[in-house]
Amino acid sequence: MASLEIQLATPADDAALLEFMKTTTLPGEITISMQREPSLFAASSAMGEVHQVFVSRLGAQVVGMAERAERRLYVNGAPAPVGYISGVRVDSAHRGGATLFKGFRFL
Repeated sequence: MASLEIQLATPADDAALLEFMKTTTLPGEITISMQREPSLFAASSAMGEVHQVFVSRLGAQVVGMAERAERRLYVNGAPAPVGYISGVRVDSAHRGGATLFKGFRFL
């Protein structure tokens, strides 16, 4: 069985990540699919001065992703880079397991 690999995504991963975003929905009374067409990376400057996308794979299959961005904000009255994580998605078959824990440990 393949082991979980987490790495910084590149524009070469764009198509696989866009497909993953389409198929990974937020369940509930209303099912939501958050997408970013035509490119995940094209709008990255809107996320912050620094933008990174991380991808989790089991073999060739994408099973998770997360985004990290930095913006300069005021912290205790002084400008400082502040990072935040968004766009966290885990394939439904891997929710409740170690995928999310390993992803956050990596970040």
